[in-house]
Amino acid sequence: MRTLDDPPMNPAAPDVRSPASQATRTRKLIRWGTVTLVALSICWGAYEWAQILISKTCRLAQKEQRWADLEVWSLRWTKWQPHEANAWLMLADAVQHQNRFLEAAEYLDQVPLDSPLASNALLLESELLFGPANRPLEGEIACRKLLSLEPRATKAHAHLIRFYAYTLQRNKLAQQFRDAVAAEQEPPDAYIYFFLADSLNMAQGEKLNTLWLTSNPDHELFLVARALQWRDKNEIDLRKTADVAENAVLNDRESHIVQLLERFPHNANLLADQIDAEIVKGRLNRVLELMARAPGEAETDNRFWRAKGWVHYAKQEFSEAEAAYRHALQLHPMDWISMNRLVEVLRSQQESTETARIKALVQRIQELRTEIRSVESIENCPLPLLRKLGRLARDCGDTFVADALEQRLGSAEEASL
Repeated sequence: MRTLDDPPMNPAAPDVRSPASQATRTRKLIRWGTVTLVALSICWGAYEWAQILISKTCRLAQKEQRWADLEVWSLRWTKWQPHEANAWLMLADAVQHQNRFLEAAEYLDQVPLDSPLASNALLLESELLFGPANRPLEGEIACRKLLSLEPRATKAHAHLIRFYAYTLQRNKLAQQFRDAVAAEQEPPDAYIYFFLADSLNMAQGEKLNTLWLTSNPDHELFLVARALQWRDKNEIDLRKTADVAENAVLNDRESHIVQLLERFPHNANLLADQIDAEIVKGRLNRVLELMARAPGEAETDNRFWRAKGWVHYAKQEFSEAEAAYRHALQLHPMDWISMNRLVEVLRSQQESTETARIKALVQRIQELRTEIRSVESIENCPLPLLRKLGRLARDCGDTFVADALEQRLGSAEEASL
């Protein structure tokens, strides 16, 4: 057995721990490291050159409007660099110019959210989806993503507010309006939509919802919004001829809504419409039957609280009726129908002072509604009309709308100076 004092078994073998052998190994490592770095530099240089080349090729094709070539090269670019935002933007531009709008939106959705170009890509995507791609539900999602990145994205707020108005989504409209005001990015027409929340009937409502149904067949949201914003030339012509004809047309409309209500028995908009129709006819039992179907959201819907008030009034439960109407006005202070019905209750209690004040407010609301109907485009609503709305909101007790409009109009006047 060898001991620590025994000589090495191979005296000719060098001592690996000697300074000379360590220096030799170090030189080899340096040589290999240098070769590796040179190779990596060449590869990186080639990579950068290839990136510049494909980018220039795409930009040239885009400049010369060679959309098919741009599609080919930008598609290769996305496969090579899937996290490069410009590659997806160019690919979307290429297919958009070939009228493939849905594809373009899908490509824009691939832009990484951590890219500085993400906000612009999402805005372009939402405009395609709300526009030529005709996919409004996906457009809503794109706007939501954009607002999560940039809460002050003015156009995203405007797209959502108008979409919710045309589709009669009252709760979403109110919340989006408040979010836009909080971000100080609300479009002026948002105030008009909010003011008319109980009776939204847009000139383009039927047309747009019919269009949206082509890409979302049989969708409850669009079917209901189209029915409740029905505008038929025959209806207008008949209304000009005789009251009998008008009643016949309204009965046709009501018949269609009843059919929809059979399909969607808990739809809040359909229920509210039919409840109002039955109240006009004085059918208490039918009103109670419809109210029993109301969804949970009805607890925060002034239309159902004023229906509750009418039920109490019909039963001569005047205190309960007054409480219900006042609660409806807390939810929507410019609800002129609740005001009118509250006046009836106050008259029964011989309350003349408040009755006169409320009647004056109802008159101003009616005048403003008539003025709004005469405006050619709500999106270009004149400032004097908005000022009138602000004063009315203040007098009705809607301090949120009044304060927001005061600030908005002040900013608009400063910008015009």
